[in-house]
Amino acid sequence: MTHVEQTLTRILSHEWTQQPLKLSHVRLFEEFLYRYMLWIEGTGNRAEYSGFSLPSLFVEDINDIEEAYSIARKHLAKTGMSIHLSSFVLMSLHWAYLTENRLTPDLELPDPYEPVLLFYERGGLVKRSTVVKDFIITDGTQKRYIRRNIGYRREYTPLLSLEKDYLDKLDEESLPEQD
Repeated sequence: MTHVEQTLTRILSHEWTQQPLKLSHVRLFEEFLYRYMLWIEGTGNRAEYSGFSLPSLFVEDINDIEEAYSIARKHLAKTGMSIHLSSFVLMSLHWAYLTENRLTPDLELPDPYEPVLLFYERGGLVKRSTVVKDFIITDGTQKRYIRRNIGYRREYTPLLSLEKDYLDKLDEESLPEQD
């Protein structure tokens, strides 16, 4: 099975439902932003790049996975998740194609979209604030946890693991106070 097929299978095998806000949601999305920044800087692009489509830095259009992309998009549209989360999940298909076909630079950096897939699988929900360009990680109630945009990621401490047991342990902790 190709990397694209594995990623598509992973997306389709999960019926996303929004879950109560948990620490793993916050930490997984922070991890995505951190890995995203590593790739932006590692490829010599400017740190303020905010398209959030790393694949578009390497290839303008990927027609080879149009069918897989369409299948995933239809699956995600049925869930009622935010357009922002759906876009990030769909980008993981593009990333799978690029890595499978060795179209990304040969950098020893972690997969930027793995945290997004885990965030999706764990029922996280993210929206992008149109006012200040921050991300809002929410459980759909008034409770929100807002993280600043990617500019401060340099001081971020990466997650020790993306394993289920580690993420479950994080969820036993309470959310830190809002900055």
